[in-house]
Amino acid sequence: MTSFFEPGHTYAARAGSPGGPERFRFLCESVTTDPETEKPRALGQHGRRGTTDGEWIWTPNPRTHDDWRSGAWTDITDELKTEAAR
Repeated sequence: MTSFFEPGHTYAARAGSPGGPERFRFLCESVTTDPETEKPRALGQHGRRGTTDGEWIWTPNPRTHDDWRSGAWTDITDELKTEAAR
């Protein structure tokens, strides 16, 4: 298990339990240090499902050390690669 979000990886926050449906995704593009807290900060794209078509809508949005510590984010990079290969 990693200690923080990793560049090039995509993460999912799921509703309910770890096996629940995805509520949000986060594509980590880079990691830097928050100048105020000196904790890591992940920069990337936040994804949410569109309301009518089910496609993902992506917007720039950072993730903090507290986001990581919440335990809500699961690395789904390998799952997405497997889906793309089908």
